[in-house]
Amino acid sequence: MSFPTLDFWTWVDLFGTAVAIAVLSVAEGLLVASSAARRHDDELDANGELVAMGIANIAGAVTSAMPIGASASRSAATEGAGSRSQMRRW
Repeated sequence: MSFPTLDFWTWVDLFGTAVAIAVLSVAEGLLVASSAARRHDDELDANGELVAMGIANIAGAVTSAMPIGASASRSAATEGAGSRSQMRRW
């Protein structure tokens, strides 16, 4: 595994888009977590959510996995099916 060979200005051009994607991903993740916490009368640890997303994305980058992110529709579908997290109240 290696970094792509790109010149400096290509990295500069990509930086703005990467930051925008990261901000939208974090915002969506916190929105989904906040919504789920509200429905279950639970409190949201926003810092914990951000740390977990960061660690998961760093681990994914090291292992060539896809980046992680939240999905409102997927969360609603699994909750509607009655799923429960094994990590709840960990």
